[in-house]
Amino acid sequence: MSISKLVQYPMPCPKCLKYTSRLAQDLLSEKKFTCRVCGHTSSISTQQIQAVKRTLSHLEDCGISQEDEDSQGNDYDSKMELLESENA
Repeated sequence: MSISKLVQYPMPCPKCLKYTSRLAQDLLSEKKFTCRVCGHTSSISTQQIQAVKRTLSHLEDCGISQEDEDSQGNDYDSKMELLESENA
């Protein structure tokens, strides 16, 4: 499964210069974003699209997947429950 549904990618607003993070899959499909600060809607350049794709490719090459995220979350919950029971 593609990790583009999980990865938030920061985009700089050309108007106010603040960053807005959006899901990578949304950026790739919509090719635009709206700034969370000033509300300006910007088109994403070809260079920015390539950067998002390159980032996703690097993450997938590292072996990061949704299944990894799910199992890490479960491990974290189990460890927290153990710590809470030890402190009780």
